[in-house]
Amino acid sequence: MTVRSIVVAALLLGVGCEPGRALGPRDDAAVVDSSVPRNSGPLTVLDPDGIVIAAGSGSKGQPSVAFGGGIYLVVWNDVRSMSTYYDVYGARVSRAGEVLDPGGGFEVLTGAGGEYKGSLAFGTSSFLVGLTRGQVGSSLEDVRGARVSAAGKLLDQGGILVAKGKKKLSAPVVGSGDAGFLMAWAEERGALEYDVYSTRLSALGKLLDPSPTLIKSGRGVLAPTAVAFDGTNFLVAWEHWFDKGLMDVFCTRVTAGNKVLDPDGVNVSAAPRMEQAAAVAFDGINYLVVWEDLRNNDYDIYAARVSKSGKVLESTGIAVAVAPDDQVNPAVAFNGTGYLVVWQHYGPAGPEVHGSRMDVDGRVLDPGGVTIATGSGLYFPSVASDGADYLVVWEDMRRGIIGARVRP
Repeated sequence: MTVRSIVVAALLLGVGCEPGRALGPRDDAAVVDSSVPRNSGPLTVLDPDGIVIAAGSGSKGQPSVAFGGGIYLVVWNDVRSMSTYYDVYGARVSRAGEVLDPGGGFEVLTGAGGEYKGSLAFGTSSFLVGLTRGQVGSSLEDVRGARVSAAGKLLDQGGILVAKGKKKLSAPVVGSGDAGFLMAWAEERGALEYDVYSTRLSALGKLLDPSPTLIKSGRGVLAPTAVAFDGTNFLVAWEHWFDKGLMDVFCTRVTAGNKVLDPDGVNVSAAPRMEQAAAVAFDGINYLVVWEDLRNNDYDIYAARVSKSGKVLESTGIAVAVAPDDQVNPAVAFNGTGYLVVWQHYGPAGPEVHGSRMDVDGRVLDPGGVTIATGSGLYFPSVASDGADYLVVWEDMRRGIIGARVRP
């Protein structure tokens, strides 16, 4: 769960939420039984009934997916006992849509203190999952990472300790570079004040930096939400809260040696009101940053391209989805020729999964979006590509962790 989710829930709803604990569905979202992906428009949904990756109503959430080594790896937060805390599980899915680890998947990180996933990425030979683990009997948490092979073997039992004994952490986000991984996270300093850090790990899971690099600190600095790599440098997206209910998406370039190139950050979204929850992908020339945006009074999905030199190419953003009601929780992947942006759409019946293709010039190819999964109670979509097709995964409050392959 992101620090942004905690802050927005507390400030806008006037209630508290324990950091690191998953927020449930909106109270005003009706949950109905139907949740059937369908083919609509130019995108072809290859799995019209959905792929049940891990069955279970209400106990599994916030999935993330990445592709590498010929397979997709999906990880999620999971409650499997009477404990109020989550553990992290994973399962592989083939390009053909077969779940390779049936029966609920395998353990990635479990324990008695509460374990939560961030994002994941594939390196040269394995995936790295960003994780937090709560310390038993304490309010402190650790930052950890765990590698998983393409064969589904957990390579780091208990995880790799990255940072120990921190207060109110954000879920770590991970990007993969030529020489290993970059992991970024935030640690609380005070009210609405976090420090954003990054560190490198080798393909073998070795920490490469004697201490983390401080990317940004100060009042209003919140969580990093995504990391991508352009072949030379990483781009870390993070959030900045300003007074009077304003929030912007910032990005910072970090070298492969973990040196900060933009100490003040690059403001990607300076529209009025709140922009947050950014996701990032790279197409070989530019990055595409997508986010949820409140400039039109309902949340919409906007995007902007950012060059390798850190220049924002669309200063006012690109409107991807501006339908009535809210569009939130965007994710994006590149398949070698174009992008697929997916998001959680709040329609009359409740949340569904929608998506749109975008080209490398920033054009939206499916104005208004296409329905990928319809029904209600569908949350937190994530997407990855095998270089041609995509796998979109989401949380279904009735069915568990569900996916569908999408062909552009």
